[in-house]
Amino acid sequence: SKSSPVNVVFYSVVWDCTSKKNGEDLGSSTNGGVSDCLLNGLYKNTVTGKNYNDLRKARPVATARYELYYVWCKKYSPNSKIMLIDFRDTYFELNPFSSNEGGGLLQNEMMLFAEHNPSVTIRTSGFNKKWVHDCYSSAHLDSYGDNSVLCSGSTMGGQPAIYKYL
Repeated sequence: SKSSPVNVVFYSVVWDCTSKKNGEDLGSSTNGGVSDCLLNGLYKNTVTGKNYNDLRKARPVATARYELYYVWCKKYSPNSKIMLIDFRDTYFELNPFSSNEGGGLLQNEMMLFAEHNPSVTIRTSGFNKKWVHDCYSSAHLDSYGDNSVLCSGSTMGGQPAIYKYL
């Protein structure tokens, strides 16, 4: 069988991070995504070419990465298919866009992936439980706690759908 070339693009980012525990400057170390980080230099003045520093409060990489995804997504054509994935825990056996599941995605469609329920729910996942509680309330946790965890580290779809998602 004839194989088609796989086009994979990796982006590298230099983070400006500090420790949540003691505020220590960690440089570009994200500490496994736990550190609070700034995206200095992501944007620049198109006239002067000068990079802007990030004026917002430092935030976890798990949150800041969506801004990176958004900026990068804008660079692709509406005919592109995009996969947003945590690469450090990913292994491909096949091209995900040539499979029956991912190959037929239309531009306005995307796929989300869920953790196995009832093994992992929002309430039983320490990270997700904390995020829902801290960002919303314990009432929201009571309402949604038994739902499956949608894994934001694995999302794929057509460029227009991913752009809208972000």
